[in-house]
Amino acid sequence: MLMPFDDFEQHLKSLAQELGLEIRRISALDISVEDWIRLKCQYGCPNYGRRLTCPPYSPEPPAMRAMLESYSTAFMLKYDAPARPGEAEIQVGVSGMDIAVDAFLRLERFAFLNRYPKAFVFGINHCPGCEVCAAEDGTGACKKPLMARPSLESCGINVGRLLERAGWEARGIDVLKKEDRVSLISLLLLE
Repeated sequence: MLMPFDDFEQHLKSLAQELGLEIRRISALDISVEDWIRLKCQYGCPNYGRRLTCPPYSPEPPAMRAMLESYSTAFMLKYDAPARPGEAEIQVGVSGMDIAVDAFLRLERFAFLNRYPKAFVFGINHCPGCEVCAAEDGTGACKKPLMARPSLESCGINVGRLLERAGWEARGIDVLKKEDRVSLISLLLLE
């Protein structure tokens, strides 16, 4: 028997809290996909063309818009990881990224096992699964497909708008900086 959505949502939120995540429900209609955001990946990110989860391999904005039409509910996810001094894109250590990605994937799996087969979670920044991605070493197929997910930005999703809709302060694209913490942001789609 299908669990009523209110019960499912409470269980999902409890699991998120247990995993150290903040979670906020939003409407899938609130997800804004804009072509210019993907350009920021192409012109400014060192992972462009080097990761199978990054452009040009990740879904393009028109495909993402079409995909979002089949979803009604989304949950914003936030994990606060310890920060290191340095550039914004390298402030989070590998262990912080690994913990966040694992937590996001666990929520996706929980939803899938509770009769939400279309559950899909996004990654953060670039996939932390392999030091050298198959896209870069020329081997072709992803070595860790169960972990690999495109980032919100790589699909053209406007993270700043999502943060506003979730009631979280927008101080960066997928990273919110606090004194010694960096918040890693993801999105879980459900239908």
